[in-house]
Amino acid sequence: MTRALRLMPTDPELWVMAGQKAVSEGDWAGARGMFMRGCRFCTGKGGSAVWLEFARSEMLWLDRMTRKMQAGQKTAAQMAEEEQNSDQILFDDHDLDSDDDEDGNGDGVGKFVLPEPGTTASAQTLELEVPEPATNTPAMDGAIAMSIASSAAKQIFYTPAVGRQFFTIFASFRSTAIPQQIIDKLVQSVLDSMLERWHGEPDTALCWVLQPVQGIDSTTVEFVRGLRELLERLWGSAKQRQVREGQEAAFAENMSKVVDSWLGCDGLDPDIVLVLKDIKIKLDMAKQSS
Repeated sequence: MTRALRLMPTDPELWVMAGQKAVSEGDWAGARGMFMRGCRFCTGKGGSAVWLEFARSEMLWLDRMTRKMQAGQKTAAQMAEEEQNSDQILFDDHDLDSDDDEDGNGDGVGKFVLPEPGTTASAQTLELEVPEPATNTPAMDGAIAMSIASSAAKQIFYTPAVGRQFFTIFASFRSTAIPQQIIDKLVQSVLDSMLERWHGEPDTALCWVLQPVQGIDSTTVEFVRGLRELLERLWGSAKQRQVREGQEAAFAENMSKVVDSWLGCDGLDPDIVLVLKDIKIKLDMAKQSS
């Protein structure tokens, strides 16, 4: 894998495969090292796959560590010590030509840096700013995942569609052991960035509408509660719901696909099915009138 990366260091799929392999083997520090290097090389068009998978792997790590703490296998003090050692978030500024890379164990402790927007891997890098954590273990507060998303937002590849992917990844962990307040903070951070930068874009409006139910099992009571707020947002006139002129059909099409995914789930309450079908009808009418 290392030789392949040396030949094609800007190939996002190779970095994703390398990182996923390390994760599957339980080598979280190695995975971070791979994703970190991949982020430095993949800053151009198409490079988002590495950053998205990096964020997902951090969420998987956070869920794993949270479960261990809940099971009494880890204490907060042990988590802090582990973060200082084997699961350290900080890496040396090695490149693919480092001799230590051959066995995948050349990740030392140094600065955690990401590329300047629009630069190549050999260009100047900036230090990643990690938000002040509520505990003494930043990664356990989701600070690293948030920093990955905020740094990705400065890259050339970042579009409303990529923002929506970060939004979806973070929200998908709502049913895990990760505290709800951490998930909500990550989701809201991505959404706030999208609203500030791309207000009026269909993907931005869609994320705002879906926020109350994104990542929640459609057969649960929590989904029913969230659906009420979703309906208010969907048919309301809030500023966040507005889309640019000529983009209403695109919004309706994307929203319709989401509703279809819910209708395809087994075990839906019959009343919820009726509500979702009604939404579909109105969305179809909106597409035709746009």
